[in-house]
Amino acid sequence: MVAKLKFGMLVFLMATGMAVAAETLEMNAILIDDKPLAGPNCRMQGGPTSYVIDVSVANPSADNSLRVGYMYYNSSLGDYVDGGKICDVKPSLREICTVTIYTITGGKNGTEQFPFKLSGTYDTESYCGGPFCSAKISYAKEFNIPVNHYTGVYEENVVKKINSARTEYDTAVQRYTGCSNASVLDLLQTAYSEILVAQEKLTICDMAKAQNMTNDAILKIREVESYPKAGVCGGNPPQQNNTGNTSVPSDDNVTQDNETTDQPQFNLTNNTNITGPAGTDNISNVTLAIAKGCMPFFILTGILVAAVWSERRTSA
Repeated sequence: MVAKLKFGMLVFLMATGMAVAAETLEMNAILIDDKPLAGPNCRMQGGPTSYVIDVSVANPSADNSLRVGYMYYNSSLGDYVDGGKICDVKPSLREICTVTIYTITGGKNGTEQFPFKLSGTYDTESYCGGPFCSAKISYAKEFNIPVNHYTGVYEENVVKKINSARTEYDTAVQRYTGCSNASVLDLLQTAYSEILVAQEKLTICDMAKAQNMTNDAILKIREVESYPKAGVCGGNPPQQNNTGNTSVPSDDNVTQDNETTDQPQFNLTNNTNITGPAGTDNISNVTLAIAKGCMPFFILTGILVAAVWSERRTSA
């Protein structure tokens, strides 16, 4: 019973200490200069434009230093980001603490409130109520800084390139609606993803990455445009070698085509039927013509021989 009572008291003390530790009071802090700020979203060398804000913070404790940190709002994330410790305010004093905020709004124009939060704690157990709490009374306060932000020259070039990539992508998608070619679909999907990444990089002012991703997307879109629409996309399925529409020539047809195309062509008009009966008549006619042509030669030769023979007899 006693053990249970001690355990209950321990739990109560721990809960009480944690409750005290969780207490948050409003920080005594004011802006030194609350005039509106203005500038481009992104720096020329990349990264968001930053603004330094001076805040006067008072420490109500007479014994302990107040450790001050802050969180700034990241509009691309839609949440706060820890900016770390910015100063220690000595006991019972008011000091200037410097805060940095960022316009993480690449590609946008307008005037917005950029919030940041200050937090202050004492790193001591004296405000916690005992040894069972690990920290401290805390202070907090939130501020809103108006900033007129706009696209700079280099940033505007990237914006125009991204818009151009979107236009080319939309045109390609309309042209290749119903595309059945896997290469076309992969290129379009990759280009779309790269355009989204480029826009995200532009928002956080990663200008080099945004431009590189946009260039890659445009190259892929233009590669898609090199594909012919007919027979590839637009609802027309790829041709299956035209098997159903075109008959394959038989071997006989191929042979005849080869003979007609590859073999030398002779003019057989004067040699028709050279092996038939008419061919025999032709041969006889040729022989007779040759004999007639040679007859004068034989007669002349006979006369010459007779003359020579007669002369020899006279001499004898």
